[in-house]
Amino acid sequence: MTAILPLLLKLGPWLIAGAGVLFGLFRHQQAKADIAAAKAQGAAADAKVAQAQTADAQANAAAQAAASDAGAARTSADSQIAGMPASEVHDELQDWTRGS
Repeated sequence: MTAILPLLLKLGPWLIAGAGVLFGLFRHQQAKADIAAAKAQGAAADAKVAQAQTADAQANAAAQAAASDAGAARTSADSQIAGMPASEVHDELQDWTRGS
């Protein structure tokens, strides 16, 4: 028993150092895995943002086209009405409000 104590005092620090190195290697591998997972999650978020921006751009283009069509229709209607006599405009408006 007394021979084991000096041996432990000699080898103890080396055993503790070895355990520390193994622990450090294990934690380093865990950190690498966590970083890879975070990068993958960030890439997925970037893809979602890009998809949302594309959808937003498409919606803006559709809205702009609809506004252009509405403006053209309004201009056409104004031009038609301006060329009609007042009585004909009145009759057409009456027909429109009655739903016929």
